[in-house]
Amino acid sequence: MRAPTAPQPAHPPLGAAIAYLLGIAGLAAGITLVFIGMRAVLDVGGFCAEGGPYVIETPCPEGVALLMPLGIVGGLAAAGVAAGAGSRLGGPWAGVVLLAWPALFGALGWNFLEYGFNPPGDDPGWAWGWIICGVVFWAMALGPLLIGLSGALAVRAAGRARSGPRTASGLDLPPAPSAADAAPGEVFLLPRPDEVFLLPRPDDRSPVGRDEDGPSDLVAGLERLAALRARGELTADEYAAAKRALLAGAAEDVP
Repeated sequence: MRAPTAPQPAHPPLGAAIAYLLGIAGLAAGITLVFIGMRAVLDVGGFCAEGGPYVIETPCPEGVALLMPLGIVGGLAAAGVAAGAGSRLGGPWAGVVLLAWPALFGALGWNFLEYGFNPPGDDPGWAWGWIICGVVFWAMALGPLLIGLSGALAVRAAGRARSGPRTASGLDLPPAPSAADAAPGEVFLLPRPDEVFLLPRPDDRSPVGRDEDGPSDLVAGLERLAALRARGELTADEYAAAKRALLAGAAEDVP
């Protein structure tokens, strides 16, 4: 008996896919703006301000007052859009937004390290305060990233352990049914990733080889196995095991 074929996955909603791409693009743009704005501030010594009741000696570079808030607020808004759209798409898409954390702190940490080893101005020394900040920022970026990657690999390995065997083409086969699921006198045969067949053994009332209606189930089963092996859907080991099981079932019926 052939089990029903699993339904094909539905296509993701077009609106959610577009919103997701726009959210990821906006998030990347926000991180880029913060990165550029930070470099502009580091170029003038790492601090700047203007306006207010005090006279500031180091005014901010042009555009920094707009770049930094726009990058932070816009990046957060875009992250929310991407996370919401990713949850509608399902799968790992919503989790991709979490990569914004290591991307942001890694980029800012790079700025601190670059300017710490090559500070602006005529001072040939290193700016240890910026170097320390760079190391801290990179630790904040790489720590969660490594933890997340290890967790994802563990989940993937657990999923593979729960799944069935794989064909020669690398596709997952459904879990093999147990002998308790078969009626007496039936042999299991797994010919394709999306199909499960129960091949009846030759009827005790019919001689092995041919029956009144044509080739016996044994011959049909062997032909089916040979076709699957020729198409590469069964490995040599899978083919040999299925053939042995089929012949063993037929041999039991020989008086």
